[in-house]
Amino acid sequence: MTKESHKTHLLKDPAIEKWADMRLEYRQNFRWTKKTASVGLIFGVIIPIALYYKIKQNRPELNERAASHLDKLDKTKWTSNN
Repeated sequence: MTKESHKTHLLKDPAIEKWADMRLEYRQNFRWTKKTASVGLIFGVIIPIALYYKIKQNRPELNERAASHLDKLDKTKWTSNN
């Protein structure tokens, strides 16, 4: 066996190399398109606003549920009768 038969280098796939270069320099290669704008709008604006209003809508119900559980607790442990 010669040294040439024990090569340890990897073969480079041009497609993978191109993908890696694009990934490293995505800021230079980014372009605003309808697709990127719509994805940004959906995930950056619409979903956070929808979550905010849904949480705000359920808040009174959660407060009532928490208050009913607090009424069931024994409060003598927390209050001091000096």
